[in-house]
Amino acid sequence: IHLGIIEWRKAYAEHDKMGKKAILFVMTDDTKNCDDVAAYLENNYPDLKDAVLVIHTKENGEISESVTGKNKEELDRLRKQANEIDGLDSPYKAVVSVMVLKEGWDVRNVTTIVGLRPYSAKSNILPEQTLGRGLRKMYPGGMEEYVSVVGTDAFMDFVESIQAEGVVLERKPMGEGTGPKTPLVVEIDSENVKKDIEKLDIEIPVLTPRIYREYKNLSNLDVAAFGHAKVAYLQFSEEEQREIIFKDITTGEVTHTTILDT
Repeated sequence: IHLGIIEWRKAYAEHDKMGKKAILFVMTDDTKNCDDVAAYLENNYPDLKDAVLVIHTKENGEISESVTGKNKEELDRLRKQANEIDGLDSPYKAVVSVMVLKEGWDVRNVTTIVGLRPYSAKSNILPEQTLGRGLRKMYPGGMEEYVSVVGTDAFMDFVESIQAEGVVLERKPMGEGTGPKTPLVVEIDSENVKKDIEKLDIEIPVLTPRIYREYKNLSNLDVAAFGHAKVAYLQFSEEEQREIIFKDITTGEVTHTTILDT
C-alpha cells in the first residue's frame, strides 16, 4: 500500500500542474478489508484524510445494496460521487473497492492501481475489465500515458496475463528516488528564484505585408488619370486564331508554327 501511495503522490504532483487530478484505486478481497484499508489510508496519510471513497460491490462489479444497507437515494449519491471523482471539485482522491465498478463508471484519471486480492485462473473477471480503469486516456490526442500497478504476488501474476490482450507492460523502478510515471510536462520554470520570468518574455511582433490590396479604396481610383499609354488589342481573323506561332523568347525568331485543324 505504501509503495502505491508513493507512486500516486508523484503522479498527483505532475498531473496537478496540468489541471488534472490523479486517482488512486485500491482493490481488496472482501468488504471488511475494504473498510479497514480505507480507514488505514485516512488515518496514516494526511493528504487522503476525508478523501477516500469506499464502494462495496458484488463479485460481478455491481453495487451491493444488501451489504451496504443503503437506500436508493444514498446509492444514487454513491454512484454520482464515483462518476464525478475525476473533477477538481470532488473531494475524493482515492477509491477503495472489492471490485471495479461495472455500472458505467467512466473515470479516466486512475493513475495508480494497488491490488490486494488474490485472483485465480478460475475467476470470471477478465484482465482487461479489472485493469481497464487505469487504461483509459486522461488527455486527448496521442499523448503517451502510464498507469502504475502494484500488488501482491498473486495479483501481479494475474496482471501479467493482460499482455495477451495487447497491453504493453514494462517493469520500472518504483518508490522514493524514482521519477513519476507520467507524460512529459513542459512548463514555465516559474518557481526558479534566479529567473525573472517577465524579462524572459519574448514579444512577437504583428507584421503586415509590404504590398497588399485595399479593396475598399477601389472606388477612389481615377482610371483616366493613369499616365501610361493604352495597349491596343490585336484583332485576329478566324484563320489566324487557328495558327499558333512559337518564337524564341530571347531573339524573337520564329521556331515553328502549329495549325489547328478543328
